[in-house]
Amino acid sequence: MRTQVGRLRRFRTAYLLVLPACCFLAFTYAYPVTQLIVFSLHQRGRGEWVGLANYRLLLLDPLFRVSLLHNVLLLGVVPILVCLSVIVAALLHEQFRGWKVYRIVVFLPIMLPVVVAGIAFGFIYEVHGPLNITLQALGLGRFAQNWLGDARFALSAVAGVVVWRQLGFGIVLILARIVQIPLELYDSAGIDGAGWWQTLRLVTVPQLSTIIAFYVGVIVIELFSWVFNYVYVLTKGGPGFSTYVSELFIYDRAFGYDQMGIASAFSVMVLVGVVTSMFFYFTWLRGRDVF
Repeated sequence: MRTQVGRLRRFRTAYLLVLPACCFLAFTYAYPVTQLIVFSLHQRGRGEWVGLANYRLLLLDPLFRVSLLHNVLLLGVVPILVCLSVIVAALLHEQFRGWKVYRIVVFLPIMLPVVVAGIAFGFIYEVHGPLNITLQALGLGRFAQNWLGDARFALSAVAGVVVWRQLGFGIVLILARIVQIPLELYDSAGIDGAGWWQTLRLVTVPQLSTIIAFYVGVIVIELFSWVFNYVYVLTKGGPGFSTYVSELFIYDRAFGYDQMGIASAFSVMVLVGVVTSMFFYFTWLRGRDVF
């Protein structure tokens, strides 16, 4: 007991210095999450206490499952982003002619607001837009589609915009790690006769495991929590509900139908799902000495 009191007195100054930061974090993170949980247990957010009724109504709503399924389907862009980021970053590391210009160009999309990117791709995806005109000019007119107006292709078209805009972040992230890889490893691979692909697969990629794991975690969180902007600008969830995602469901319920309780319940479920999946993901990575 005396030891604990002595330790408390010894670190009292440190605790006092940390206290403002803890209060700030509690106000900016803990309080909103607490309010969100409280809203999810009341009718229309601040109305009558309904317990878990909002969660039961949510589970019975077919749109809930559809929107969540679309978020899961969008996870298909993760391996595409990782592979393209690694390959392009490795190419830029070769420092071929004009590599500095290309490095800036590939990073430009991530600096554009999502709204601007959405408007630009809305034009590109039009029936008589640049994409279909290019396909017809190349003799591939049979592949021309009403990309955002056809339920079969709309979600893939949205995924294409996500890849285009997020690719630059992955390239810069991975390139920053590649330049730290010891040159001796590449020299050894060259002496052993390894080609470019073999060097990439056997030398570069293993050295990138930590940064790739981090990048995957960020993208997965984005596809569940930040994909609203893309969908809202491009399709507003249509045609029909073919691009309806969880964030759009939450937005519609909260501000379109005044069902704040159900919107909060879905938000809590998304939060718990993302936090839980990230916990198991990083625990799994630590078990393999990636982190």
